[in-house]
Amino acid sequence: MKFQKRETSCFLESYQGNDSNITIPAYNEALPVTKIGAKAFLSCKSVVHLTLPETIEEIGDWAFAHMKNLKTLTLPAHPITYGKNVFLDCINLSEIHILQDNSKNSGLPYFLASSVTMLKKPSLCSPERAGNSQHHMNWMEDYDKTLIQFLSEPDNMGFEPVFIGWFSVEDLDSQTQRFTGKRQQEKTFLAFQRLLYPDFLADSTRKILYDYLADHMPEGAQAQEHTIPFSMLCNEFRDDIRYLKIVADTGYITARTLPLLQKELQNAAPEIIAFLLRYQQNFTNSMDFFSGLSL
Repeated sequence: MKFQKRETSCFLESYQGNDSNITIPAYNEALPVTKIGAKAFLSCKSVVHLTLPETIEEIGDWAFAHMKNLKTLTLPAHPITYGKNVFLDCINLSEIHILQDNSKNSGLPYFLASSVTMLKKPSLCSPERAGNSQHHMNWMEDYDKTLIQFLSEPDNMGFEPVFIGWFSVEDLDSQTQRFTGKRQQEKTFLAFQRLLYPDFLADSTRKILYDYLADHMPEGAQAQEHTIPFSMLCNEFRDDIRYLKIVADTGYITARTLPLLQKELQNAAPEIIAFLLRYQQNFTNSMDFFSGLSL
């Protein structure tokens, strides 16, 4: 690590190394480390876990940009000033923890990470609010408002084509499809994520999330616009039955859609197969009951 001194403090100018787990010191030569300099970790591929000290007050432009393997970041619990594109292309950043977090919200690290990676709202990455029990509820309300706004936006919103040399209409169409496909995956992931960790979730917001998922499942009301593939329930989410239970809670599973789910999830985890079989048995019993009445 290379530090630069100021009159009463210093900042981390750059890092070069191959460590996967890094904790930045609070002091360097008796001076507090108050800033991560611009591009300090730019394109660093080795770092997976990064912890900032309590003394940090500012993170410079592009400081963590293109850290493609960064998974967890730990921040101090006070206000931090962010520069431009601090988290650009941190595609695997999935958890942002707060030192001395007293929010008691197990989903908070995931919400903080998604606020800067998918929602692209660094202003939401405010540890002094998110990790403080007195302000946490208001922070969650702001997060949920941002999430619902994100879900309501067109899937191609924010798309900017990249022109490198000669290009054709097909090139532009391909870029557009990749962008909208990624955006649709992000929307699906965030809707599921919020329902997985429902602390401080208002009933009205819960309904919006359920409706969004049900409407975009195969044969849903908006499936032509964007279809959530069943394969995400076993591939993207690694056979985690919690996701299928959320699908069930949306009211999506019916006698008509159950065979579609069974076909796509036939190689899923045993507990998922058993879950679907119970639904099948319930539908069968219901049909037998009404058949008996008709006799």
